[in-house]
Amino acid sequence: MTSHGSIDPDDRYSVRQVSDMLELSPRQVRALVADGALTPTIGARGKFLFSFQDLVVLRSVAELIRSGVALHNVRAAVTSLLDQLPDSTSLATTSLDRSGRSVVVRVDTTTWDPVTRQMVLDLDVEATTNRIASVVDASPSAQHERTAIEWYAHADAIESSDPTAAEEAYRRSIEIDDTFADAHLNLGRLLHAAGMTHEALDEYRAARAIDGDDAITHYNIGVACQDLGNIEGAVAAYEKAIELAPRFADARFNLSTLYEELGETALAVQHLRAYRDLIEGA
Repeated sequence: MTSHGSIDPDDRYSVRQVSDMLELSPRQVRALVADGALTPTIGARGKFLFSFQDLVVLRSVAELIRSGVALHNVRAAVTSLLDQLPDSTSLATTSLDRSGRSVVVRVDTTTWDPVTRQMVLDLDVEATTNRIASVVDASPSAQHERTAIEWYAHADAIESSDPTAAEEAYRRSIEIDDTFADAHLNLGRLLHAAGMTHEALDEYRAARAIDGDDAITHYNIGVACQDLGNIEGAVAAYEKAIELAPRFADARFNLSTLYEELGETALAVQHLRAYRDLIEGA
């Protein structure tokens, strides 16, 4: 990968890197995958990997959100755009702009609201500085067999509204590609929330076996171990999470409580102070 200050068009970027660069949350990024606005590849460890063209799309989205447009309005506009533009249209000449709290689309000299399909006068538009250079394939058609990525994106999109269906979708994603670390991790979260802690721990450990460098995976293992009374396992997992992400405040706090239980007062105080510093500096 290149340094943070430069972007190579041939590089690929993880959800975490994209989030850091563009100040978008991982859920915002994944929501656009679910909508079909982005089609990342899957890396060797089962992670989404985004192209330079994906970054161009995400930059436009980030600018719109920072200017006051709600994510659901951006998503609705992008989805409508994908449905409306003919295959022959060059999306390199298409830009997303802001009009009040809505999104409008500009192609050459024509500007319209993709949701209402009404034309918009240029005087009404506050243009962002970024263009959509490549909004590729739309959401998966019901006529073809979904890929692991598509099942994952579908699950991620419906987690809050239908966790049971999301669980099944994550399982289907894993059936297709059992090295999909994020699918194991998210399935574990759903199982954990449902009180199936042993099963959740199995999924977290599967994600760790695929990608041992993800701090959140180790943190989730720590929480599951703590819930199951495995204090030693929880401490080890939290310590690893902090090793990978020293500013992981929640891991610091949980670790301080465990060290307090174990009578390790100095370590408990050390991590509690670090936690407070992180919270106060946030």
